[in-house]
Amino acid sequence: MGGKKDQLRNDIDGAWRSIRLAHMMRCAADRSHAFFLPLFLARRCQGGIGSALRPTAALTIAQDLAVATASTAAAFFFRKYTGRKGSDGAMSSGGGCMFVAAMALENAAVVGMGLSVYAYSNGGWSSPSQGLYGTNGGGVAEEMINVQNCENPLSSNYFRIALVCGAIDALFSSVLSMIISKEWVASICFYDQSESKERQRDRLARANATLSQIDLIAGVLSPLVISALISKYGYDRVLAIVVLQHLLGASVIVLCVRRTLARLPGLSLP
Repeated sequence: MGGKKDQLRNDIDGAWRSIRLAHMMRCAADRSHAFFLPLFLARRCQGGIGSALRPTAALTIAQDLAVATASTAAAFFFRKYTGRKGSDGAMSSGGGCMFVAAMALENAAVVGMGLSVYAYSNGGWSSPSQGLYGTNGGGVAEEMINVQNCENPLSSNYFRIALVCGAIDALFSSVLSMIISKEWVASICFYDQSESKERQRDRLARANATLSQIDLIAGVLSPLVISALISKYGYDRVLAIVVLQHLLGASVIVLCVRRTLARLPGLSLP
């Protein structure tokens, strides 16, 4: 009996470490692109600060609207399918495929947003060869900048694609963050039914505090790291780095979730 109890405790600790790593990767990726994209969009706009902020404001509004209007329905749909169990009590294959599909859609949206934002900022896919140009200053790696008027960013097809991709990214990011960092953490903390409720609640409080600390640390470090990368490599290369960071983070998150479900096959959403 003691051996089974110790094994269960080790499995719960291992599942918690995997979810903590998944949360860390997600926070790092989300904070990086949330800090970098406004800088990338604003640097190529002329017409004052108001004009420079319009693309960022439009993208932020699109993302917030997607989360506000569709996140509840998406979370309900996601919970419905990922919460299904097979005959062995583990997550069904359909639930696993739904999770992977959601991760794939989120990261496809990130890639699409990165490509369309790059095309919008450069006025197309070809290398800039005409128009008004400037170079980065202040110690930033020098690169040619195609300066443009951003009074009406919605007139660009590339920017409209960026809005759609940004909304999809924000929607799936919100749902996946809630499932992984909130609901599965609670399920892990309450997994051992032999423990007292008080001890389970204490474990959940400590887990939430740890996740909050990770989020705060990512919020502090991401601007510092992104600023250093911009100074060394320039904006265009850092855009590629941020997109690759998302893709790498998604791969790590999928592996972490697989390890979690392998350790706790009966894990379900509360």
